[in-house]
Amino acid sequence: MSGRKREVDQIIRQLRRSDSGCEVSKTNRGHWKVSKDGCQSVIISPQPADPRAVRNARADVKRFLSITL
Repeated sequence: MSGRKREVDQIIRQLRRSDSGCEVSKTNRGHWKVSKDGCQSVIISPQPADPRAVRNARADVKRFLSITL
């Protein structure tokens, strides 16, 4: 398992455990969709190829959902 996949799994686990009111689900193509009422949804790749993808996912969750991981 690559390090980036582990980091994505850790982000998803943190979001599911948090009591921030967000909903985490999988899309038909296998990506993670994180949504919260009144906020724009965030899509996260399950196996990012780009090293910056994990950092960008954390930034998107913070920016669009107001959740700090």
